[in-house]
Amino acid sequence: MCDDKTKGDKSILIMNHTLAHILAYSLQKLFPSIKLYIGPATEEGFYYDFKVPNISVSVDDFDDIKKEMIKIIDLDLKISRSETSFVDSIKGLDDEKGEYKKVILNEIVGKDAVVSSYKMGDFVDICEGPHLSSTGSASKHFYIDTISGAYIRGDSKRDMLQRISVISLGNEKKLKVFLKNRELARQADHRLLNKELDLFVLEPNIIGPGLAMLTENGTVIKSELEFLATEKERRFNLLRVFTPHIAKEKLFLKSGHLPYYKEDMYPPFKIDDEDIYLKAMNCPLHHYIFSRHNRSYREMPIRYTEFSTVYRYEASGSLSGLMRVRAITQNDIHIYSREDQVVEEFRKIIQLHKEYYNLLGIKSEDFFLELSLPDDNKDKFIEDDSEWKKTAEFIREAVKLENIEFKEVQGEAAFYGPKADFQVKSAIGTVYAISTSQVDFAGTKRFDLTFVNDKGENEKVYVIHAAPLGSYERTIGFLTEHFVGAFPLWLAPIQVVVMAVSDKFQSYLNNVFAMVSVEFVNNATRGIRCNIDKSDERLAKKIRNSTRQKVPYIVVVGENEEKSNTVSVRTRGSNKSVSMPLEKFVQMIKSKIESRDINL
Repeated sequence: MCDDKTKGDKSILIMNHTLAHILAYSLQKLFPSIKLYIGPATEEGFYYDFKVPNISVSVDDFDDIKKEMIKIIDLDLKISRSETSFVDSIKGLDDEKGEYKKVILNEIVGKDAVVSSYKMGDFVDICEGPHLSSTGSASKHFYIDTISGAYIRGDSKRDMLQRISVISLGNEKKLKVFLKNRELARQADHRLLNKELDLFVLEPNIIGPGLAMLTENGTVIKSELEFLATEKERRFNLLRVFTPHIAKEKLFLKSGHLPYYKEDMYPPFKIDDEDIYLKAMNCPLHHYIFSRHNRSYREMPIRYTEFSTVYRYEASGSLSGLMRVRAITQNDIHIYSREDQVVEEFRKIIQLHKEYYNLLGIKSEDFFLELSLPDDNKDKFIEDDSEWKKTAEFIREAVKLENIEFKEVQGEAAFYGPKADFQVKSAIGTVYAISTSQVDFAGTKRFDLTFVNDKGENEKVYVIHAAPLGSYERTIGFLTEHFVGAFPLWLAPIQVVVMAVSDKFQSYLNNVFAMVSVEFVNNATRGIRCNIDKSDERLAKKIRNSTRQKVPYIVVVGENEEKSNTVSVRTRGSNKSVSMPLEKFVQMIKSKIESRDINL
């Protein structure tokens, strides 16, 4: 059976459906005892799930599989469609080899359906289609990519199958570009770069999965992001608050996170016979700060922010370096707003995102919004159709006024309201969901969040949830990949490394280091982050070491520099050195740091 998993180009989709059948046919020829399950097209190609009794297919088999697929394409076999009843389809399946096809018929297709099948040569597979008219029309430009495990219908309690995934984009040029870009993305993986940059530590077997620790280098980046966020707080009139890391079960029952969000929360522990939870979010606590006394319409909106860590029990299989963790540190914002203020407040949140992205070298064409709305699953979302429509329209209006590209998806909303996910494309083309903002209509009822309007009547509050910098962990991971480890000067953990051509110039080297280090700079560390390399390595090796660590400026001093009170400066990305007065160099990098210049 082929199950459409992509909304891409229809002609490529049809071809990949056909190639999935050709893959299955090839596997059946090579492994006659195979039990085939399902083979859908995907956005990047297709895959097929199967099981060969007592045999584990491996990457060593890929060449033989591809050769067999090419043979089938060259045979230009006619592909024909037929239809049968459910009963006849079941009867036509081998009791053993057809085990997983029966799962499809019984659990997906259904007894009342007419079952369609496609035939090529002596191979027949259940499939809705459509397909190419013959195998010879299929492209030979595909890449057998990976083999992995997959459960039937994603259920870990059922049989584990094998899955072969294939990249197929329609032609050779697209395939080459895709594979090249993917290799660039692999080289930019923050987990790989971390070996040189030394930003974070993960010890899943001792400390726990998804519990990241930032080194002194990673902490510098986090501190600079916090320093930036603190500056923005003042411009956007955000009020800093603080809340505890744990709370009683009754708080999360009241907020609705229990039961709607229970699977993503750590299990409770007992204190004085009461269930206590690590907080997975700050909003219920912020609601209590807001509602500590009556509010007037004149006070609105009220904007709270908190630097805090929340704890979410992400599935083990989804954890990935800093991109997906269980201890999540963020600059969380909650805006308590009148209805007539929601659109403008959401616009300000979008504007705050834009300001951050501009400083990080992310252009307007490199990010878009995904507006997530509820689907028909009543167990996942608060039921209130009118409020869902109203709050979704608030977001649409704000996004349109800010002239940002957006698309809408079903089923990914928060349980309490629609959300807008900010999708950002990195410099190497990888798209990440960096942050999310929501409009909450449910918190008002659950926490009785109101203000007194100009008529002296209580009126409901709308709450905007936002974390424009996302989680610091994910943002640091994203920035590492976005800049491929070459952080802009203001974010770089080490901004300058100074070294001497020989030990004879250690005295001048110390003076240079002191002058650079003591200069006051209006940044998180209140100065230029400068290291001095006094190692016994040769000068060329010292330069290579600092280059591998992607230090923005390497300063070398020797006899000429000592005599003229200058420094020889090598800028990251250049093999040339430039001589300049020491004071000029210090003031130059001070200016670049304070202005957060993206360029060196």
